[in-house]
Amino acid sequence: RMRIASDGKVGIGTTAPDGNLHIHKASAGSVTAYTHADELVVESDVHGGMSILNPSDQTGHIVFGDQNDSVAAAILYDHNTEDLYFSTEENAGAIIMRTANAQNALTIDSSQNATFAGNVGINGGMHATIPLEIFNDTSASSMRIRDDANGDSAIPFMDFASANDTRLGYFGFASSGDSHIYLENEVSGGEIKIQDNTTFAGTINSGAITIYDASTD
Repeated sequence: RMRIASDGKVGIGTTAPDGNLHIHKASAGSVTAYTHADELVVESDVHGGMSILNPSDQTGHIVFGDQNDSVAAAILYDHNTEDLYFSTEENAGAIIMRTANAQNALTIDSSQNATFAGNVGINGGMHATIPLEIFNDTSASSMRIRDDANGDSAIPFMDFASANDTRLGYFGFASSGDSHIYLENEVSGGEIKIQDNTTFAGTINSGAITIYDASTD
């Protein structure tokens, strides 16, 4: 049955709608809809939900808008490509995922940079105790640094930097000319230390390289 209350609220299956439209299958318990999200209330005593149904070559939308932009943000599912989109349409818009008492966990800013508030575990690293943990149970590589160029133009490398973003050193590969792997300390007076048992198959050229025994360092 449907009821239109004296304040204009519509209840379907209820005589006391919580919001402008309250679809009530059965009581969910002692709960009242949140005042900032009570224009549409769907209530059930078992699993509940809402369905957006479209043809297989179309897209379903949930859109957020305001007086300045009718599409400020959206959630879309493209049935044709089978892709789900979370989208902000504003120039400075960011996507923020929260956990544990509404704490920011992941932020993707308007430049597509991702910032994690906690540790990151990849491939089963839910127990990560350091900023980045990559778990690998195969013989394949755990991590790859790829350059956007090919052949002699490729120079993939990894920086080591301080808190103020000053580069302290780097590890990388230069394929142009000598095709060498480089490990460099860019701090004035800095050294490269190699500890424990190390075997060199070639010649060690002179430079700021010191070989240490871990038991004496």
